[in-house]
Amino acid sequence: MRLPMFAKYPKSVRHDLTRTMWYDDFQDGRVILRQGDPGSRMYFIVSGELDLMRRDVLDTGEEMKYHIKTLRAGATFGELALIRNMRREYTAVCKGNQI
Repeated sequence: MRLPMFAKYPKSVRHDLTRTMWYDDFQDGRVILRQGDPGSRMYFIVSGELDLMRRDVLDTGEEMKYHIKTLRAGATFGELALIRNMRREYTAVCKGNQI
């Protein structure tokens, strides 16, 4: 009920969708997925925030880490790797409690 993307669907459809999903509660700093992991599911942020981080290794061998963006309640992530059957392109880390 708190995810805007499902607001256009009737209550019966939203209820059916919940049968294929599960809710999890994560603490601040918890890594949800890591860059390079296979894409096996997508995520919906119900509350809290999440940072997307990326690590690249330059030709010189130097490692670069950077922040891509912060996602907030109502956002989704992980769908591209799932749909395209590819590896994750970022690491997702909880910022605050509950996603």
